[in-house]
Amino acid sequence: AHMAQLENDKYLLAQRQLMEVKLAEEQRQQEEALRKLREEELLKSKLFEEEAEKIRLEKERLEQERIRQAEKVRLELEEAEKARYALEQEIKKEIDRAVKLEQQRKLDKQEEEKA
Repeated sequence: AHMAQLENDKYLLAQRQLMEVKLAEEQRQQEEALRKLREEELLKSKLFEEEAEKIRLEKERLEQERIRQAEKVRLELEEAEKARYALEQEIKKEIDRAVKLEQQRKLDKQEEEKA
């Protein structure tokens, strides 16, 4: 009977150890799955951050481009304004010259009529 009890205890101990090994293995698998999940989440957030950074840089580049274009247009308008002013001055000079010529012609005509 004593021998049978010993065998039974050994069997129970072995069974308990087997259960502990199984539990430990299950726990290890769960931890592994959790670690993989965390890694995936981290990777996703890294990719998200990289994508966000790309978008931020692209926005910055577009803003710089917009500023450059606006500056270019401003300079072109400035040039056009200068050209317009120069043309106005030229026209005024022409008109003044024409008026003077007309006045001179009238004076000459008057002089002729006197003489």
